[in-house]
Amino acid sequence: MTAVTGPSFERIHNALLPVSGEPAGRGAWTTFLCPAHDDNQPSAAIKYDPDQHRTVVRCFAGCPDTLVLESLGLSVGDLFDNPVSGTRPHASPLRDGQLRPRRNSSLTTQRKRRSLGKQIGWPVEVAQYVYHDIEGRRIGRVIRTSTEHERGKAKGFYLRRFESLTDTWPLGAFAPVLYRLPQIANALGAGQAIWVCEGEKDVDRAADLGLAATCNALGAGSFTSAHAEQLAGARAVVIVADRDPAGYAHADTVRSLLRPLVGQVLILQARDGKDLSEHLDAGHTLEDLEPCLELGYHGIGGADIGDLIELPSPTADLAAIDSQLQRLLACVDTPESRPSTAESTAAIRRARWGDSTTGLDVHTDTGAEL
Repeated sequence: MTAVTGPSFERIHNALLPVSGEPAGRGAWTTFLCPAHDDNQPSAAIKYDPDQHRTVVRCFAGCPDTLVLESLGLSVGDLFDNPVSGTRPHASPLRDGQLRPRRNSSLTTQRKRRSLGKQIGWPVEVAQYVYHDIEGRRIGRVIRTSTEHERGKAKGFYLRRFESLTDTWPLGAFAPVLYRLPQIANALGAGQAIWVCEGEKDVDRAADLGLAATCNALGAGSFTSAHAEQLAGARAVVIVADRDPAGYAHADTVRSLLRPLVGQVLILQARDGKDLSEHLDAGHTLEDLEPCLELGYHGIGGADIGDLIELPSPTADLAAIDSQLQRLLACVDTPESRPSTAESTAAIRRARWGDSTTGLDVHTDTGAEL
């Protein structure tokens, strides 16, 4: 028996085909590679609701429905067979109070399914990355998986949010905070340059080298104005772009959102390999990173990059850190947990980073809370 569909289903289905390839499964849900993030394991799905004459779109890795639609050049109205003026999507944890990033269409290319052949194994978890709010409380985690295929392995990602009342990790998106947010707040107060990578693996490699590094959950296509606001006031931001069309588009979006908020933005890329990890694995140093010619950066030398590789000041400006805490708390915390006085902000600072005027006791996230 052929499933009943309508104009909205055909519209979205046809928009997905050239971007994500043929669907991986049919039934109640028709599944595709998600066009809104680097997806090697189909996590986007659509199904038709004949009672409401509309199509339902979901990314089970956590991308907002509206971001999936925007990645296809569609709007919420396209979900309906007969679009209704003023229709709005259901609220999403990653959308409330945010604007979507501007996209550079000249850098966005169609995504084709990788020719890995038939899947021959189950997804295996290979890494977990815990996200914290400004006070160090767990709020969610990104789980990375690897699935064996006939001609290689496919990586995948999905999200779990932390429910403090039940101490559980149900599937689903969490608030749009930056990875390693407490450490980033510390670095901003100390005047350190911030390094933005595309994924948590690269961030951890950069952090091991002493850099103040961060990223957003789900990588390319998921950096929002809410993430950008958490870096406002930075002296300099170094974006390390993945060396592929999706990576360049992501870096350009991050740059566009940060330009009004920070002092300097520089985009670098690997000399060899796709990303920072592969660059380092090839034996190169941070000074060997190259300017991203594809995005208009020319003529920067190793000495200039070296100026952006520094440890926190031995005499950190605690007043600046307190100010940064107040602003970040306003960006990502709930009113109930937000400090209302300078004393409460100082208490958070002491609890997280110490109260020495000769240096900061930086909190390190070991992931041991998993």
